Amino acid sequence: MEVFVDYLPQSTSEVVFLAFLGTVKQEHFTARAVCESKAESLKTRHSGSGLRCGIAPTFVLVLRHKADIYLGLGGDTYLYVSKRARVGRVLLEGQNVLLGATSIGEGTIIGLNVIVGYPARRSLESRLASLSGQGFEVYDEVSSGATIGNGCFIRSGTVIYEQVSLGDKCQTGHNVLLREDTIIGGESHVGSMTVLDGNVSVGKRVSIQSGAYLPPKTVVEDDVFIAPCVTVTNDRYPPSPKFSGVVLKKGCVICANAVLIAGVTVGEEAVVAAGSIVTHDVPAGKMVMGVPARVTMSVEEFRKKRERYVED
Repeated sequence: MEVFVDYLPQSTSEVVFLAFLGTVKQEHFTARAVCESKAESLKTRHSGSGLRCGIAPTFVLVLRHKADIYLGLGGDTYLYVSKRARVGRVLLEGQNVLLGATSIGEGTIIGLNVIVGYPARRSLESRLASLSGQGFEVYDEVSSGATIGNGCFIRSGTVIYEQVSLGDKCQTGHNVLLREDTIIGGESHVGSMTVLDGNVSVGKRVSIQSGAYLPPKTVVEDDVFIAPCVTVTNDRYPPSPKFSGVVLKKGCVICANAVLIAGVTVGEEAVVAAGSIVTHDVPAGKMVMGVPARVTMSVEEFRKKRERYVED
């Protein structure tokens, strides 16, 4: 096996740890450091659970199952990658767990402590009696994996459940939770500390800012903007067994701290003002404000005010 290090080491005295993906049978390996000024070749020896070498690379390229994985290192690094996973040329920052038949496209960055393919409770409960093993081996056995497209950036602390799909060039902030059966279209952003609580559909080029909550049955169409701390609900008389999803139509804007009550539809290019509580459908092209939210102006008027604000 050949391990390529494509980085200028800061110090040759530092020692880094490479956690290999799967069982390593070879006793000796070859690593090659490529520096800006010169190329160095060195021999390394497999010891214990990984590989130690006398340089301090930031990125290590590991060849496994014909996939190229960049592994960012900063001391001892834990990594669990399922044998069923299909991983393209990606950067793994470390402490990553990729479960089940997870698929990750080319040029994607997986941040520190990211878990992909975490099994839903239904998957665990259906096979709980027959499960055996230790640690993530058990979860790997039942997980169907998740799909992450090309050129995505999944920042540290994000947990992506099984049966989640992210299109190309999606981004998450830090500590995002994406529960099972969630679909996110290409070029969409999900801000830090946001929760998409399962069975959520998000279109393309959607911006969901930090601290938002979207429950099951929420539908967000293309080009929607959701500001920080927006809360969407799906139960008008909680707790009840009846869930009714909110629909956000193409191009609408939901401003900070707005609350959308179960079952409402916000029309195309409509605007919901900050702090509003939306209890009824919002007409397309209108702005609503207040508690409960009522139509206050057209979107054309809102945009004129925004233009004057920007010009001032």
